[in-house]
Amino acid sequence: MSVFRFKEFEIFQANAALKVGTDAMIFGAFLNAEGKKSALDIGAGTGVLSLMAAQRNKDLKIEAIEIEEAAIRDCLLNFENSNWSKHLKLYKGDFLQFQFKKKFDIIFTNPPFYYNGLLSDSNAANLAKHNNALPFEKLFEKVAKLLSSCGDFWIIIPFELGSFILSLASSVGLMEFQRINVCAKPGRISRLIFCFSNTVKSLKEESFTIRDTSGKYTQEYKVLTQDFHGITIQ
Repeated sequence: MSVFRFKEFEIFQANAALKVGTDAMIFGAFLNAEGKKSALDIGAGTGVLSLMAAQRNKDLKIEAIEIEEAAIRDCLLNFENSNWSKHLKLYKGDFLQFQFKKKFDIIFTNPPFYYNGLLSDSNAANLAKHNNALPFEKLFEKVAKLLSSCGDFWIIIPFELGSFILSLASSVGLMEFQRINVCAKPGRISRLIFCFSNTVKSLKEESFTIRDTSGKYTQEYKVLTQDFHGITIQ
């Protein structure tokens, strides 16, 4: 599908290696940018997370960074065609090398998460899916330096990496205050959504199920994504 239509914007994705999927839809819908003024989207891809955040908080100024050329073409077009183009800025480059000029109230990423995985013949796919170019250790080190004093860091990862990610966050002084256990089907956690802060907050934990035992979307999925889905989902 070259175009994914949301209620208030469209995602052109003919070039990007990774298309809009369930991970992005759920993560973007849970992402809480309320009251935030500045945001950073790491590895923006098509720009879908930035646009979902912009829809929710129309005063949010978002800077995004992407390294892969094909995804950059899609993202630029999606930003320019949106209602919030004046609040969106895309940088081409390596997040670890880029020199940002300020700190951010909210940072979010749906990172390449294949850890020590087998690479494919596609460089674009490898950048999008494998964390060789963006090791989690380096990611957390830099994020900790870029968060404002009241900043939040949101990340979605495979369930199997949960303990590893928590240890990395702790090592750079980031504290977990929200955790969402995402189940593909009842009782089977497939993803974790974490939110970290550099200040102590009470931990909130919840579970969320995408599909029921028959394979249909759950009511909680429909409610969560209703502000974004451009079509009625079954």
